Amino acid sequence: MPNTFDAEEFVHACREAARDSTPTVAVQEVVRRACSEPSALAAALGHKMGPDGGILHYCDELTVQHL
Repeated sequence: MPNTFDAEEFVHACREAARDSTPTVAVQEVVRRACSEPSALAAALGHKMGPDGGILHYCDELTVQHL
């Protein structure tokens, strides 16, 4: 069964990683894992950004954007 990408789970993992003692490294690892399955990303997010500019999550602490 192919891997799937869940944007909600990804945002949650990024928010958790942003609270880490080394947030840049922790978020980078979350992104690296997600990008290791480009076909799953494409299937979940598509290739084009929507009218929101590709923002998956925005708050004062973290913005997650699909570029």
